[in-house]
Amino acid sequence: MNKDYCIAGTKVIIRRLFKQDMDDIAGCYSSYKSLYHNPVTTDYIENIFLCGEIWGAFIENRIVACCYYFPLNS
Repeated sequence: MNKDYCIAGTKVIIRRLFKQDMDDIAGCYSSYKSLYHNPVTTDYIENIFLCGEIWGAFIENRIVACCYYFPLNS
């Protein structure tokens, strides 16, 4: 899902997210609720942390994007 953010002249901070950031992660994917199904639940996020990692993009301490990665062997 795409959201429009004006990032011209702003500082985007990319950082790795951890379990204490689960509210930010769920909030970032909350727009999927407007679709038929939101696959990103708290259980799904916890399972990502078992073998993958999640990174977030922040503008002025507000999360604007989130991405999760899995290693090739998972």
